[in-house]
Amino acid sequence: MARLCPAGTHLPEISIGRVIATERGKGYGKQIMLHAIDAAIELLDAKRIEIQAQEYAKGFYESVGFKQTSDTYILENIPHINMTWRG
Repeated sequence: MARLCPAGTHLPEISIGRVIATERGKGYGKQIMLHAIDAAIELLDAKRIEIQAQEYAKGFYESVGFKQTSDTYILENIPHINMTWRG
């Protein structure tokens, strides 16, 4: 499951949040992200997508095309980074 947010509702650009997979290590998270990116392109004509990623998951988001765009910051007591996907 993932939340797809139009520009200005959560972040200034189109964003994807709350990516949740039922089991770790089975590739479900990557499938969810790829479907969310496809949905953003199809439904919202996304050329750019922003996320607030937990820092430990940077490699995962890089594997689906996101690049880090900020320094580390704390959100809800957890280190985060901003990341952007460009189509």
